[in-house]
Amino acid sequence: MLCALALFLPLAAAAEPALEIIPLRHRPAEQVLPVLRPLLAPGGSLSGFNDKLFVRTNAANLAELRAALAGIDVPAARLLISVRQSADEYSGRSQAEAHGRIGRGRVQIEQESSGRHHHIGTGVVVELGGRERAASSSAEQQVQTVDGGQAFIRAGVSLPVPLRRVWRRPDGAALSETVIWRDLGTGFNASPRVMGGRVSIEISPFDERPLAPDGTAEIRHLSTTVEGALGEWIPLGASTLQAADGERGLLSRGEQTSSGSNEVWLKVERLD
Repeated sequence: MLCALALFLPLAAAAEPALEIIPLRHRPAEQVLPVLRPLLAPGGSLSGFNDKLFVRTNAANLAELRAALAGIDVPAARLLISVRQSADEYSGRSQAEAHGRIGRGRVQIEQESSGRHHHIGTGVVVELGGRERAASSSAEQQVQTVDGGQAFIRAGVSLPVPLRRVWRRPDGAALSETVIWRDLGTGFNASPRVMGGRVSIEISPFDERPLAPDGTAEIRHLSTTVEGALGEWIPLGASTLQAADGERGLLSRGEQTSSGSNEVWLKVERLD
């Protein structure tokens, strides 16, 4: 009985597959493991670290894993990511105001740069005025990366922002003034993955613009995942804003309108 058990143990040890260490040439282990794990035979083990895989499975399954790895462990495609951000803004204000006193006399109309002035009688003046402002801006940025990699680009300015602080002390108030710097810019970070002639990309574009010397800024951020064809512009998002505000008095009336629109587009091109 003891002899039979002694003979069985070496046979069982010999039946266990040996540990295979497979070096990777182009892709890290974390990129190839999710693809190979579904191919692993029951009872086998598969792990990896940096540029090596550790496999323990039967000979037939090992050959299958090596064949699949040959199509995965290839140089990553070089990609060019382009992001275009545009903004259009419009604001307008119109107003009418009457003041003075009613009397008899002539009526005179004069045209001035600030608006139209209607003189009625000797003391009544009706003023009509308006102001419009339109602005548009666009920015296109490009950065190179590889399939499965990460890319980041940012271009902007550092603005000095005055900071004033007042606090109480036993002998009175104290004042300190200093300057801090605020970084504003336009850019994006992205992670693309190519699938044949299409690309899936996680992207977060941002657009930060100063509005006033006190550090007030207009900030637009977007985070999304999109899929589209390589070499084609893909819309990421758009927004439209419209607002109107009016005021009315006994002898005056004013109205202010504003509108704006923003668009973000993406294109991924293959360089090799």
